[in-house]
Amino acid sequence: MPLTTIITPRLPISRYFADLKAYGELMFFLAERDLAVRYKQTFAGILWAILVPLITVAALSFVFGRVAKLQGSSLLMVYAGMIPWQFFSTGLSMGGMSLLGNTSLVTKIYFPRVILPLASLGVAFVDLVLNFALILIIGAFCGVEPTARFFTLPLWIALAFYVSLGPILIIAAALVHYRDLRFLIPFVIQFGLFVTPIGYSISVVPAALQPFFILNPLVGVIEGVRWALLNTPQFPAASLMASIVVGGLLLLIGGMSFLRAEVTMADDI
Repeated sequence: MPLTTIITPRLPISRYFADLKAYGELMFFLAERDLAVRYKQTFAGILWAILVPLITVAALSFVFGRVAKLQGSSLLMVYAGMIPWQFFSTGLSMGGMSLLGNTSLVTKIYFPRVILPLASLGVAFVDLVLNFALILIIGAFCGVEPTARFFTLPLWIALAFYVSLGPILIIAAALVHYRDLRFLIPFVIQFGLFVTPIGYSISVVPAALQPFFILNPLVGVIEGVRWALLNTPQFPAASLMASIVVGGLLLLIGGMSFLRAEVTMADDI
């Protein structure tokens, strides 16, 4: 009996994840390509991944530490907060535009489209690793001794992936239909830089406002990285729980939005 292949615009979720696994090699190839394109023919090459956050850290440390004299604005504290934020902002700017930037792939061949924003997170992960290596070197020179908390760092990195993927999928899916939203991405990143406790500690935020601040899922990641690397005294239990809940909600919304948009994505783009 001859085999019959049925092509439908919407795959069962189990089949979708099976295809995602089958096309895993494509994701690594696209991440490698994006990384090469990003730093090809640049003056400092991949060092820009370190130089840009370092310059931002120096500015935030001066403004919040020297001028405003806020607690938690030392160079290492700000740098530890900047690393997860840089991961998120790079993933959001590249992942949000990943579909529009690869229209020839999206419109000509089949593959799970979520591979494109995931590949962008792979590029952001390279920047993350480089900056973590540098902060460990700086911390060693400043006399910060690693403790057993250091071994929890992969969990905080995994949490950074978890809370970043939802917003990236939401933006990527929305840009398929509303191209002008791409102009909002730099504004969101710039605004978020100041309302997220990067240049200061969450402890300086008034107690009445702290519940609203920790609804930002990156707060738990930032406070967790500081706890693991710099041995801050208090484990961020409340912000961690908020990151898990809010990040999960955003991931659910983003996943549903992306899968719904993917049905007609090739035509809409």
